[in-house]
Amino acid sequence: MQRIYDLTSSVITPLGRMVAAPTRALGRTARAVLRLAAFAAVTIWAWAVASVTAWTLRHAPDEDRWRAGVTTMQRWGQRCNRLLGLDVQVRGHRPSEGALIVSNHRSYLDITAFAEATGCFFLAKAEVGNWPFIGAGARAVGVAFVKREDAASRRSATDEVTRRLAAGFTLVNFPEGTTHSGDQPLPFRPGIFRRVAGTDVQVVPATIQLRDQGLDWVGDATFLPHLFQLAMRPRTVVRIVFSEPLQATDFADGDALRDAAWERVAVPLPVDEPDAEAGLGWLRAPWKRTLSARVLRRRYVVRVYDQPGRWMPERQLQKLEADLHHVAAGSLDEVPTYGVFAGTRAALANRVIAVAYYARTMAPVAFTAMVYLPVESGGKVEPAIHLGLTMIRKEARGQRLQTPLFKKVFLLPVLNQHRLRFTITSIAASPAGIGAASDYFQDTFPSYHGRTPRQAWHLDVARQVVGAHRHEFGCSRSARFDPSTFVVHGSNDPAEGGAWQFIKDDPVSRYRVEDCNAFCRNVLDFTNGDELFQVGRADLLRGLWQSRAAKRAPGSTSKPARPIFPRRQPVADAA
Repeated sequence: MQRIYDLTSSVITPLGRMVAAPTRALGRTARAVLRLAAFAAVTIWAWAVASVTAWTLRHAPDEDRWRAGVTTMQRWGQRCNRLLGLDVQVRGHRPSEGALIVSNHRSYLDITAFAEATGCFFLAKAEVGNWPFIGAGARAVGVAFVKREDAASRRSATDEVTRRLAAGFTLVNFPEGTTHSGDQPLPFRPGIFRRVAGTDVQVVPATIQLRDQGLDWVGDATFLPHLFQLAMRPRTVVRIVFSEPLQATDFADGDALRDAAWERVAVPLPVDEPDAEAGLGWLRAPWKRTLSARVLRRRYVVRVYDQPGRWMPERQLQKLEADLHHVAAGSLDEVPTYGVFAGTRAALANRVIAVAYYARTMAPVAFTAMVYLPVESGGKVEPAIHLGLTMIRKEARGQRLQTPLFKKVFLLPVLNQHRLRFTITSIAASPAGIGAASDYFQDTFPSYHGRTPRQAWHLDVARQVVGAHRHEFGCSRSARFDPSTFVVHGSNDPAEGGAWQFIKDDPVSRYRVEDCNAFCRNVLDFTNGDELFQVGRADLLRGLWQSRAAKRAPGSTSKPARPIFPRRQPVADAA
């Protein structure tokens, strides 16, 4: 038998290798063809949008045309990077508005990487403007061109750059003047530095890092073959390192500013800040990053953002944070300082956020922000979802906005994490929050109706989350978790927690089921800052089946029993 096995293996193994190699090659080729077709379609779309917008705004103020160009360029960069499998990673503080970014130049990948990461203009050599199709698109989105051998062109280009910087737009310049392979940049040309030296401009050195020098587009490499090889790769990492900014006012001499910038590009000095990607290896980066839908008879627009801290450019992130603060200011007397209000990019890297806006004015009116948390189960780490902050401005309460918020916010986790079932956790002091977690999710423990007994996985998840992640939901460091009741004693300690703002005025917000209100009064000591920790499951297929079964039950005229996603959620509750 052993001889037969050895003979069979000696024949089948080489044949398998012979078949596998061309199959893999065919798969890579097919991937490249599909990606390039999609890349071409997106580029044509961006060119058309930019051209129409430029013609429409031809008589508009410069700032309006520039803003439209930046928006189109950024969306094009985001879509191209995703289609080509580019993972743009950023280290250091992203530049503020009106900054001049100076960077080494490795490849055409630098363009899409910066377009996604910052939302910016580019200063390009004049030859690009003469390229068929690309030149017209570049002019339409507002790329500034310079003929470096022409002194008049250099003066005109630098004047245009300073105008845009003064208007608050970010601009990227590659002062090497060409692409270059390797970690050490070529000497920088002095023109742009001499123009901004001594002015109130922030110069941000940036370093493009590629893990594979084969990605550099240099020498005699032609565009299409190089792009095809890139498209065959399953994933390509492009890292941008932003170093500590240089203040142009500190440099009266442009050459000194140039030398200082070159040194920081050659040896990056990023400002220390929490790395948004740190510790998120267990969580899939989002493929579908946003979605938008009109709800409640089209009176509101709900926008969902999955893990915005990992990918959203600085200007958009600041706008999102401002929207969240606007809702909180209209919901509470005091805005909390934890979770989405921590003020860091890392705090938004593991959250999925749904924001509701008035459709007419696009003013933010409500939001819900859920937290992805790592939970170990069966020897592997899986993403759980913690039902985080939900807030609705006081003037909009009673409109049932929480229903579409929760229906929409779960769509991106299902799509991006490739899961139909999630473990969910919640911590709340109000009966409204505890009742919602009890009624609208499966296998929830503890619950006011007591239908689900405590199981080992409930306790395991609760101990992991309360033990390692309490900072994510404003739980006091000194709070004590009771494994027999799942009560977190002292969670809302004003001295150490963060969620105490939500219950200081009305600690016993009522639920529509009186049994739940009585359950909370019996279990929780509100004066001690107690909260109830709950663990359950959100199972899409099971929830749909239960809803269908409830509709088909004989004589049933009531609503479906327990949909997977809540129809109601506590407002302004640290759940």
